[in-house]
Amino acid sequence: MHDDTAEMIGTLKAFSFLGVYDTATPLVKLMLIIVAGAGVIALITAIMRRLSNGPRSSLLAMMGQIGLYAGLAGAGYTATATYLTAKALHETRFVIYEPEVIEAVCVLLLGVVVYLVARLGNAGAKRA
Repeated sequence: MHDDTAEMIGTLKAFSFLGVYDTATPLVKLMLIIVAGAGVIALITAIMRRLSNGPRSSLLAMMGQIGLYAGLAGAGYTATATYLTAKALHETRFVIYEPEVIEAVCVLLLGVVVYLVARLGNAGAKRA
C-alpha cells in the first residue's frame, strides 16, 4: 500500500495542464483545444463587452456553452474509456488509473471555468 501512495503523490506532483495534454488521447486533445479556444474567445469578448458596457453578447453565451459541453464530452469519454479498460484488465488499483482520472477532472474543470467566464462576462448586461 505504501508504494501505491508514494506513486500517487509523485503523479500529483507532476500534474500540469500541459502534462495532461501530453498523455491525452487524440479525441481528448481535440476537446482540450476546443475548450481552450472557446475560453480565449470568451475572455476577449467578456473584456470587450465589459469595457464598452454593451448589451448581452450571444457569442459570449455560445462560447460558454461550447466550453462546458466540450469539457463534459472529454471528461465523459475519458471516464468511459477508463472504466472499460479497468473492466477488461480486471485491475482495481486506483493508482493505475489515476492519470486518466486527473485528465477527466482537468478537462471538466477547464470547461467549467470557460462557462463561468462567459456567464460573468454577460452578468448585469441588458438584453438587446
